[in-house]
Amino acid sequence: MNNLEIENPESNKQLTTISDRILALKAKAEQSVTLWDAAPGSTICGQLFSKRQVQTQYALQDQFILKDESGNLIAYWLSKFIEQQLRSQSANYGDLIAISSHGKAKTAAGKEYNSFSVLVDRVNG
Repeated sequence: MNNLEIENPESNKQLTTISDRILALKAKAEQSVTLWDAAPGSTICGQLFSKRQVQTQYALQDQFILKDESGNLIAYWLSKFIEQQLRSQSANYGDLIAISSHGKAKTAAGKEYNSFSVLVDRVNG
């Protein structure tokens, strides 16, 4: 279960012509995406829009992209914790997602980690 598998209802819609498909793909490709910096105390909120993989210095990393109320696209790194929270709350594309950064925290063993909270407002239930 390394990848979060979420159904995208938009992908089920059939575009009937090659022209329609090309225009839809072009529109998606031309949208700029801003990376959320996850500063302590900050929150991103929006509709779960898409997922992408980004090559970092070390490996391919997953990002989810939210579309905010202004139509802006915001990417965030998909940590194991955030992925688990989205799964446990049955998130799907189109659902509203809020992720808050709480900064650094420590485990009982003293190991430092980035603390987040995740809320899902499901479109269908």
